[in-house]
Amino acid sequence: MNKLLVIIGVVVGIFSLVVIMSLIQSIPVYFLWNWLMPTIFNLPNITFLQAIGISLLSNFLFNSQYNNKHEN
Repeated sequence: MNKLLVIIGVVVGIFSLVVIMSLIQSIPVYFLWNWLMPTIFNLPNITFLQAIGISLLSNFLFNSQYNNKHEN
């Protein structure tokens, strides 16, 4: 039973770390988008949730780990 609790704790800890890192990574996307894009390209401001989505989407599209799987 203790082993199961340790495994659950590790899984919850890793998941929490991924969520926190995703939120931290989205802060620069949010501020840079709202500072640059409306002025340069006349695009609308985005919300923080949209910044999280853009950040996750760009990671999926441009992360070399995912791209290298399809090259071989």
